[in-house]
Amino acid sequence: MLDDVPLDVLAATFREVRLVDAVHLRPARRQARAYPNVTFVTAEISGAAACFHDGDATITDPLGPLCGDPEVDLVISANVLSQLPILPLDWFGSRGRVPPPDLGRRIVRGHLDGLGRLSARVCLVTDVEQVDKGP
Repeated sequence: MLDDVPLDVLAATFREVRLVDAVHLRPARRQARAYPNVTFVTAEISGAAACFHDGDATITDPLGPLCGDPEVDLVISANVLSQLPILPLDWFGSRGRVPPPDLGRRIVRGHLDGLGRLSARVCLVTDVEQVDKGP
């Protein structure tokens, strides 16, 4: 939804802005139309794709191929880390399958590790605590 992404500032500051996500919602697409230097890259960024296709429990680093180019000078990860595993875990549940052990934790760790390997400056916008106040 780009709620935490200052797209106007980024488009004015950088020659090229790439918005990377598995799904680009209509409101984000509408907002980006105003900026000719903003493009969309559709990519699965949880690193869990191998788990879906061949049952391999390996978490890959999708950020390196997407953002590892030396020309990339800023990467903003604007997601809720605790939500990165939701779709991969739901995929297993919807098929009556058991996900690989600790898949959710490994997805989050893999994302943080992938960001740490980038030579670009990184800005992480995420949740840090979840509070359950009960019923």
